[in-house]
Amino acid sequence: MLMMTMLAAALLAGPAGATTPSHAAAAVDSTDMTLVTVQNDESNPIRVYVEAAVGEFHLGTVQADSLATLRIPALVAQDGAAVKFFVHGMGAEEQDSGYLEIERGDRIGLIVPKR
Repeated sequence: MLMMTMLAAALLAGPAGATTPSHAAAAVDSTDMTLVTVQNDESNPIRVYVEAAVGEFHLGTVQADSLATLRIPALVAQDGAAVKFFVHGMGAEEQDSGYLEIERGDRIGLIVPKR
């Protein structure tokens, strides 16, 4: 069974000096959000889930050969919570990250390698 690669990622909001057009909606402050950025190197879409003591949650779908940032529900992202990420791909065996401890506001990186 292949294991997904977990990375602690310091994600940047954007390039320095970047501006938002005046017609754009107000930006959402993600400071307190707990986020996972998933790099899907598979040739098929994957469904991403998180499992914790409070239950199992579908975070979203990441298209083939792409990158997506998904929000971890606040109910799951309690300080010191043990969570496990797992993915389901079309016709492929489930992959999981194993358990790790997270804190509210963490930025986590997840790489799903090509099989």
